[in-house]
Amino acid sequence: MKSYLSRPLSILLTAALPGAFYLAPEAHAAPTFGIVHGFELKAEQPSAKLVRHANGNLYGTTQSGGAWESGGTFFKIAPDGTITTLHHFDAFASSPGEITLGSDGNFYGVCRNGEPYESGNIFRITPDGSYTELHHFTLGADGGLPISKLVEGSDGNFYGTTGLGGANDFGTFFKVTPAGVLTTLTDWAQNSIGWSPSGNIILASDGNFYGAHRSISSGQPSTIYRVTPAGTASVVGDFSSLPGMSETMPTGLMQASDGNFYGATSGGPNYGTIFKMTPGGTVSILTTFDWANGSEPDGDLVEGPDGDLYSTTYYGGSYGGGTAFKVSKTGTHTILVHGEMGSSFAYPYSGLSLEADGSLIGTSMMGGSFQQGSAFRISTAGTLGSIASFDGFRDHAPNSRLTQDNAGNWYGSIDRALYETEAFFKFATDGSVSFFDAPDSGFAASLDYKFPFTLGVDGNLYGTDIHGGDFGYGSVFRMTPAGVREDIFSFDGTQGSDPAGLTLGSDGSFYGTTQNGGPAYSGTFFKITPGGTHTHLADWGGTNGSKPNPSLIEGIDGNFYGTTQNGGAEETGTVFKITPEGEITVLAELNNREEEGIVPSAGLMQASDGNLYGVLPYGGPDDLGTIYKLTPDGIWTTLHAFNLADGALPAGQLAEGPDGALYGVTTYGGEVREDGGTVFRITTDGEFSTVYHFDFTHGRLPVAGLTRGQDGNLYGTAPEGGLTADGKPAGGGVIYCIRFGAEVETEAATGIDDVSATLNANVNPGGYATGVSFQYGTSPTLAGANTVIADTLPAGDDAVPVAAPLSGLLPGTTYYCRVAAVNDETPVEQLGEILSFTTEEAAEIVDIAVEAGGHALSDGDFRLVGLTKVGSSVNITLTIRNTSSSAALSGISASLSGAGASHYSIQTAPASTVAGGGTTTCVVRFSPNSPGLKAAKLQISSNDPDESPFEINLGGIALPAGFPW
Repeated sequence: MKSYLSRPLSILLTAALPGAFYLAPEAHAAPTFGIVHGFELKAEQPSAKLVRHANGNLYGTTQSGGAWESGGTFFKIAPDGTITTLHHFDAFASSPGEITLGSDGNFYGVCRNGEPYESGNIFRITPDGSYTELHHFTLGADGGLPISKLVEGSDGNFYGTTGLGGANDFGTFFKVTPAGVLTTLTDWAQNSIGWSPSGNIILASDGNFYGAHRSISSGQPSTIYRVTPAGTASVVGDFSSLPGMSETMPTGLMQASDGNFYGATSGGPNYGTIFKMTPGGTVSILTTFDWANGSEPDGDLVEGPDGDLYSTTYYGGSYGGGTAFKVSKTGTHTILVHGEMGSSFAYPYSGLSLEADGSLIGTSMMGGSFQQGSAFRISTAGTLGSIASFDGFRDHAPNSRLTQDNAGNWYGSIDRALYETEAFFKFATDGSVSFFDAPDSGFAASLDYKFPFTLGVDGNLYGTDIHGGDFGYGSVFRMTPAGVREDIFSFDGTQGSDPAGLTLGSDGSFYGTTQNGGPAYSGTFFKITPGGTHTHLADWGGTNGSKPNPSLIEGIDGNFYGTTQNGGAEETGTVFKITPEGEITVLAELNNREEEGIVPSAGLMQASDGNLYGVLPYGGPDDLGTIYKLTPDGIWTTLHAFNLADGALPAGQLAEGPDGALYGVTTYGGEVREDGGTVFRITTDGEFSTVYHFDFTHGRLPVAGLTRGQDGNLYGTAPEGGLTADGKPAGGGVIYCIRFGAEVETEAATGIDDVSATLNANVNPGGYATGVSFQYGTSPTLAGANTVIADTLPAGDDAVPVAAPLSGLLPGTTYYCRVAAVNDETPVEQLGEILSFTTEEAAEIVDIAVEAGGHALSDGDFRLVGLTKVGSSVNITLTIRNTSSSAALSGISASLSGAGASHYSIQTAPASTVAGGGTTTCVVRFSPNSPGLKAAKLQISSNDPDESPFEINLGGIALPAGFPW
């Protein structure tokens, strides 16, 4: 993993860019595009039953939402209510139905849609979200558009139905093995059995499968059918005998403990019915819905512990948000809960599931704290409780230019049109993201945060909102890096309204514009101190411009520069200079659409050459926008006109890269045309190239410009698409980086022992001679890290392995390290990801000790064995001890040498290995064969580094054989 920030942030993607420019290495290297963070669109609006796994978690699907253009999701709800999106369905498999827990502990299900045939598939998914497609329908003999959830048969295979394809193009009844082998058992035909499957099938107590067909012609009533495991289909019952029910739409079946079948219809009399069918096929109505007690019953019925039948309706009830109900087997209808927006139960779509404790659980599409769906629990008495609230659509769509604080954290705003409580985000140096609450005021519902923050000299962030404040005309606010926000000034309309961003002046005050208000209702220019003292400096009046754009810049001459969207001679915008005292000078009026462009929507930037640069969203030969240069005294040059292939509708301010070129974005155009956008590069003399084409996978439709970070790289946002830092689909937009200089990747350390290791990395010099070093230390953030110089790489464009040996490390210690590289393109170090390694524990020194008769001997000591007569013997027992605590004493052996060695023998040899703290014995026998003093040397060898062999000088006295005792 690579890191593009000056802190340990993971970057998912670094790649050569489609359509990127390539100049000679001595000019500059091609910058690369990388995702820094993806805003994840999570599960929302659940539409299927919850399934309880043996691991204690609940699982389910949503048919919409998720990262891939609302393809749906597979989610988990933990016992504490935490919702985790485990899989995002995409265009190749979307709109998942209800899942089935297989006997193998995995989930099986179908998707109703999916490319290339838009015909759906069958999948298996594990409890941790590992997804496998088992079969993709082709609309041919295998069918297409699966209808029923899968049902596991007694043979371990799964059964289901399709609504299209098959031999007659009316769908199929199929079997599929857990490995994905599909067999069509029945081809639905235009006959009395029926040809339009509706709802789920069930496995009945007789071992057969039962399901329903809905009527699709006046001559064919809705039917209940039976299919044997071998595929023989027959009609069991139909609705033709019931008044008004012939063309009803059954939504599924269940078999109750009394052996009868029960189900719901969403058509027929009034707003739906609950029916009963005997095993012999007699169909009767138990109850009907009349809106007051519900409408559109959905989901299969479930039998409660009291024997009654429970389910939900999607509409109706007291508040129109559906109902949860029970019906007795004799037809008594009881409403348990009325669904309403704002509660944990609103518009349930999938029925209920019975829990082991006798309660019932389900999901609703619009309930919960965020109105994006909920999981709920209902007792048989009707007590409602919340399990979890879905919020998959809230925290996404970054829509402002980024601002970096002194600590390296990034700040921006997200599009919270539906939820005003969270409008700001902070992307911290450790990769975490925080969302901050907007103020709770009378105008909170009108707050609009789309302009970038401005970092003040006090380290706080300052900004504006358009409609907030005490009067609803907008405000200036201050926010701490921790997200605590307070208004410091409220506009009342006379000083202007709709403030559009702030610029920090060299005097420490902030300068800004309002887009409306003032005497001519054309906008104002103001100054405000960090303490909130406001000074009205100037007004726009139409001839000098109207509706100034956000993001003024302070020029090197101390004046401010910007643009207006309207005003001027043709009411198509102006470029202006304004002094700190408020004197406005129009530098250019934009009235030539085909050549210059019109209606500025963004501010200016001043490049290192002193000229002003900007973009226009309209104009040029194709009317797709232009890039222009303007000297401080008003000389205009159109540098580039967009042509769709290289972008369209440029947005935001330009930013100067470390290579001296200017970089910006277009909201549309590029390789994906209307759904993409581009990042572009242009030199100050007009040499244009496309750096990156957005493609949804990595983000799309950027609406804000780029910001140069502390590391010299450029950062921006795109409000849609994208991936997370670990490569999973995000869908809700991205923070991305345009990276310059060397490309670095920290690799795992090698050659690790107790005091040394080798640090490794791959470094692409990026066209310049590059100095490479490593930072290492015991702090996870590398605070106070040591640096070791590794190498200086020559200019080149290929990754090169780099290594640096370390010594003198502490044993048994965890170290952190990363690579750092710097070259002439950007003098800021490019830093790799921080990795860790742990040195080995210090090797314990093995130490031998030898004892005799309870006394410790030293290496080389003399030991008297004893006194005996020739022909007799005496023994000495030596204890060999391993004094180390953990290291083994090994390679132990004993031998005798010396002039008298023939009079000695080893009777018991020591063990070859002794564990730490253990002992072994060696028995030496003195058996003299002639009288006199007999000397020998006992040598004990081992792996002791300084006492091997351990030597003992033995001495024994031999008396004559006939010596009297």
